[in-house]
Amino acid sequence: MGNIYDSTDQRMGMVDDDRVVWDAKGGKIGYVDDKKIFDTENNLAGWVDTDGKIYDGDGHHAGYVDPSGAVYDWNAKKIGRSQPPHMELGAAVLLVMMLR
Repeated sequence: MGNIYDSTDQRMGMVDDDRVVWDAKGGKIGYVDDKKIFDTENNLAGWVDTDGKIYDGDGHHAGYVDPSGAVYDWNAKKIGRSQPPHMELGAAVLLVMMLR
């Protein structure tokens, strides 16, 4: 499972090995399928491209994740980090679901 942290290093949640997305309190908030993120009502929340660019559900560029797992918003401000094995997906979850 890959933990997700905000810019103050506070754990925000995780993506588990079954690709279910959980918040820090253990509540299920969505799931990931391939490179797409969905909420619990099966609405597309966003996706991550193969180059690490992250888009919201409307197709707007929300930010990106670098190879180390650091997550940046559209203005290149570091907003958090994500850990393996679901680093890119965790980064996208942070941007499009947890920090909206």
